[in-house]
Amino acid sequence: MPDWSWFSHQWQGSSSGIFSEVKKSMSDDKPCCAADAFRRIRQVKINGIMTGITMLDESIAEIHAQNYGTESEILAALMKKIRIYNYVPKSVEAEYARARMEEYKKVITKSNTKKIE
Repeated sequence: MPDWSWFSHQWQGSSSGIFSEVKKSMSDDKPCCAADAFRRIRQVKINGIMTGITMLDESIAEIHAQNYGTESEILAALMKKIRIYNYVPKSVEAEYARARMEEYKKVITKSNTKKIE
């Protein structure tokens, strides 16, 4: 009969076991698959058209945590991060930037309000 003791040890949540690997992979920002990326799409109105932006909330949280000083620095960092997961046509780049900055301000305002309460 095989020795399964190593397996049961892994499932008991040891720090070097399966659970730590799963926890680590769940904390990564990158989606693990297309389905995970699809769940991370947020719709934002750009030029009057509802447009899906992948990883917007995660990007906003990351940029906010980096404490950029000026609005132009925040916007540049947001655009760079968002372009990793989204195609941004040159013809509507300014509108994308405006919409992202609006969403950034909404999220930050909402998070600051929650901290006060």
